[in-house]
Amino acid sequence: MFAARFFRRIVLCTAVVCLVPLSLHAALSVNSVFPADAASGVCIDTPLRLTFDAAPTVGTSGRIVVTNSGGTVVDTIDLSAATQTRTIGGSVYNYRPVIVAGNTAIITLHTAALAYGQTYRVTVEGEALRDSSGSAFAGIGAGAWSFSTKSAGPAAGASSLTVAADGTGDFASVQGAFDFVPVNNSKPVLINLRNGTYHEILLLRNRPFITLRGEDRRQTVITYANNANFNSGNNRCMVGIDSNDFTLERLTLRNSTPIGGSQAEALRTNSTRCYVSNCDFSSYQDTLLINGAVYFTNCYIEGDVDFIWGSGVAYFYRCETRALRRGYNVQSRSDTGKYGFIFVECAVTAADGVTNHVLARTDTTSFPNCEVVFLDCALGSHLTAAGWLITGTGGTANLRFLEYRNKNLTGALIDTSQRAAGSRQMTDAEAEFYRVPANILAGWAPPASTDTSSPAGLVTASPAGSTTRLINLSVRSFAGAGEQTLIAGFGLSGRGTKDVLIRGIGPTLADFGVPAVLADPTLKFQQGATVLAENDNWGNMSALVAAAQSVGAFSLPAAAKDAALVASVGATSYTAQINSAGTGVALVEVYDAAVANRNLSLVNLSARTVLAADDVLIAGFVLSGTGNRVVLIRAVGPTLGVFGLGGVLADPRIELYGSSGKFYENDNWTAEIGSVAARVGAFTLPAGSKDAALLVSLAPGSYSVQVRGSAGSGGVVLVELYDVP
Repeated sequence: MFAARFFRRIVLCTAVVCLVPLSLHAALSVNSVFPADAASGVCIDTPLRLTFDAAPTVGTSGRIVVTNSGGTVVDTIDLSAATQTRTIGGSVYNYRPVIVAGNTAIITLHTAALAYGQTYRVTVEGEALRDSSGSAFAGIGAGAWSFSTKSAGPAAGASSLTVAADGTGDFASVQGAFDFVPVNNSKPVLINLRNGTYHEILLLRNRPFITLRGEDRRQTVITYANNANFNSGNNRCMVGIDSNDFTLERLTLRNSTPIGGSQAEALRTNSTRCYVSNCDFSSYQDTLLINGAVYFTNCYIEGDVDFIWGSGVAYFYRCETRALRRGYNVQSRSDTGKYGFIFVECAVTAADGVTNHVLARTDTTSFPNCEVVFLDCALGSHLTAAGWLITGTGGTANLRFLEYRNKNLTGALIDTSQRAAGSRQMTDAEAEFYRVPANILAGWAPPASTDTSSPAGLVTASPAGSTTRLINLSVRSFAGAGEQTLIAGFGLSGRGTKDVLIRGIGPTLADFGVPAVLADPTLKFQQGATVLAENDNWGNMSALVAAAQSVGAFSLPAAAKDAALVASVGATSYTAQINSAGTGVALVEVYDAAVANRNLSLVNLSARTVLAADDVLIAGFVLSGTGNRVVLIRAVGPTLGVFGLGGVLADPRIELYGSSGKFYENDNWTAEIGSVAARVGAFTLPAGSKDAALLVSLAPGSYSVQVRGSAGSGGVVLVELYDVP
């Protein structure tokens, strides 16, 4: 209907073409409007959208007018006005009523312009939007675009709300959902934010117990170019949270202010018991302003200057901070007797070319008592040997710039002999104290997921800036002939091809003290049923020696009866099979032999074997790169029966080990992991099954997984490892 009425108007215009400048003939054409013409059930907070056949620009004149069915004007956007304001969360902000994203002009009306159960008409003067040459589009006249709103909003006191940019939720904007929750709210309210890009400034004030949960961390994005040049004081922040007991999960906050655009926080918090999980934060200056008390887990924060700052207390667990340009990571303004910013098992990285960076800075004349702690973190080479910048005349007696056993990105302990005077290394006792978030957060213990793999909170995606990838996979178990063949599957994702080194180790395991080894393994490499290559004895071939040396694999004796081969692989799945006429313990290994080629990467490993009573299956993997990586590890026993396998391991158990011992363990998996398993292509585990699973965020390094039966039981078991992007 819209198209018919709109193009009738175009035909009338062409009848008086002699009165219209010729340039208008090539002006922008409207492909679609949102809400669609004559649409019903529209959210009262919906932004309006005009999508053109080319990218529009916002005019400096022209009006956008919305009237109700009675002809009363309910809102006017006059683009000739130098400043436009909008009330957001009870505060008045400067705002941009029209924002262009690609070929779409997004129109945000003034606050509370629309009401439930009403019909509205929209007119747009042509000067409001122009093409790249400055020519105005034809405009939208009276009667060409109308829509009707929902008859009513959600029920008062609703505990769950949905926000959807496509208009299919309770609200179309996050602020609309925030405003629906009553002031001084006293019960939990979950706001589910569906995938989409939301161009908003947000303020949540005096509305506690709200959880804002994105549908997907990377595809649910809140963005706006808000900054101190546009809105002064606290209003310069894109998202402001002034409500206690707030939770933020699974989304991206991106302040799109360009470099040099002044202070431009993506998030400002002034609340206690604020919990932030699996989120990405991006800005070029002052990305996070933290007051109150906040707990971050598995988050990615990138920025410029000291992009994490404030006077509050913040506990960062397994997060990544990434310096985009110059300056410093942190500036804490904590005072005497108050904790500051604590980073535990985090990665501190930088964009290419960034150098001469420090962990934190302070001017002791103004902030002599501040605290910043980095404990068991991985630190990039962009940091100076001094590590910290301490200036001013206030002395360092009460300064708490502390570190404990930090390592570089390859896992070696950092040399702290040249650290700045006034900073120091923590004692073991201090480190243990700081490992407990409740000790830092005034007794508040952040919510722990029921997933035992992640005591600090369920992790569902790797940080956005992570370059860490799987470069080595291995499985050790009992092997033989027939049903006792050790079968390891692995997959790659990406494009192109690369070489992998595959080895089947038996006799050489005895050199490492492994008993009852497989004396003469045969290695077969397959894609589906097609045998691509096979090897019996490796034969000290020069190509295999060179490949092993290049990937850091242990050497094999020249005359050993171990098997090995190098193969070219692409983005698909393969199996490596080890069998022998005899039986014994064998190890199958897969190495990425071209790590520098990042177009194609190992993404999963699986191995099925028969565990004898009291036996153990051991899988190993190596992560290399910068930043944490999330991996999903599963030990499947009872669910194999669904596929017709008999004699399955009835109750498998997983233990994950790293350089410092056992990290995590799991007996029976929990339902929260199910969505991640589906995302990486793993088959579904029935609810309540006694299979085991871990979902963990890990720093670069070497790890091993041990799978055994509960109470020493045996049976058929499948171990799986998946990279989770």
